[in-house]
Amino acid sequence: MKLFRAAMVYYDGCIRMTPDALFLQQFENRTLPFAQWTHRAHLKVAYLYLTQVDFDAAAQKVCDGIRAYARQYRLECAVVE
Repeated sequence: MKLFRAAMVYYDGCIRMTPDALFLQQFENRTLPFAQWTHRAHLKVAYLYLTQVDFDAAAQKVCDGIRAYARQYRLECAVVE
């Protein structure tokens, strides 16, 4: 049996599993539903980037991605530098 890491996302009162690659793709394409953009999702994005690139690159990707996601939903972005 092949195991895969997945992000647990609360949605409509139940837990859904999203494979990491799909989750990150949805974040990067800004197609991740806003209801699923929780604090846990922020941490998951950071973790996934940290498993792929060095710290500085991961931090830049997280900040840039959050800003782009916020613009998509016309939110004020409060990224702490």
